[in-house]
Amino acid sequence: MKAQKKGFAFALILSLTLVVASVATPMMAFADASGIEAPSISDQLKGDAIVKVPLIDDQLFVTVNEMDLVLNISEETLVIDSKTGLPASLEDLKADDAIFVYYSAAIMKSLPPQSHAIAIVTQVEKNKIHAELFTVKEIISEKDGEIRALNKEGDLIVAFLEEISLTPFKTKQIVTIDDIKIGTQLFIWYDIVALSYPGQTAATKAVLVGQLDENGFLTLPLRAVAESLGFQVTWNGEERSVLLDDGVVKTTLFIGEDSYFRASSQAIGITQTFQLGSAPTIVDSRTYVPASFFRFIHSDNGEVK
Repeated sequence: MKAQKKGFAFALILSLTLVVASVATPMMAFADASGIEAPSISDQLKGDAIVKVPLIDDQLFVTVNEMDLVLNISEETLVIDSKTGLPASLEDLKADDAIFVYYSAAIMKSLPPQSHAIAIVTQVEKNKIHAELFTVKEIISEKDGEIRALNKEGDLIVAFLEEISLTPFKTKQIVTIDDIKIGTQLFIWYDIVALSYPGQTAATKAVLVGQLDENGFLTLPLRAVAESLGFQVTWNGEERSVLLDDGVVKTTLFIGEDSYFRASSQAIGITQTFQLGSAPTIVDSRTYVPASFFRFIHSDNGEVK
């Protein structure tokens, strides 16, 4: 009962705070009110965090870096269980749980402050290694059975050996270290870091999330994710387009065009198009789309809220 009262009180205070903040301090560096374009993950902060109030209306109240902060959760927020390496649910978090968070450096100056949650690592234990988000800025070297990559912060070089456990995030396709390219995003686990600059280590385990485009938006392999959701995927080489149809919803994507629509599989004619901030691209013969596309295709009216 006390927990319910605490959650209700927090929700009430937060809602009042948002009303004041919307008048006094607009959101900085976030998408417009339509919400279609997800925040870029180019500029991020990170740190050990403690859950203060469990998830309420897609918001998680935490203490991180000696600051109380409300994390706004979206479909693009990556959540992983550090023990299993599998996707996790934020609904399982309780007050005082230890987590590790990555959040946007664009913070709303409200009380408490708010930021977009980029990634959250659960099942974090004190003084034990946990999953860390790693984005490849540069491939340092490639040789048989090993790839060495520099992270986007420029302070860590990680060696990925072909014998490590490398699995995909939320999909079932087979991935190898050859799939690690500039812009690839992974969760990694590692032990000892050599005392150098940049630091150097070897990954003991990795989960491949997706690819960052040139604007810093997370993109995912279209065919693997779409087929796992029940879509038939058809490539049209002449038009450089991809048709998706699951018998209920259909759409056509054009490579290089930030223009998306959602229509009934039985519909005939033109429907409204939307921009998601990132166009479909081809990387090593594989089509990638923004992560927000899969929320868009499943929305009731074709919009991403």
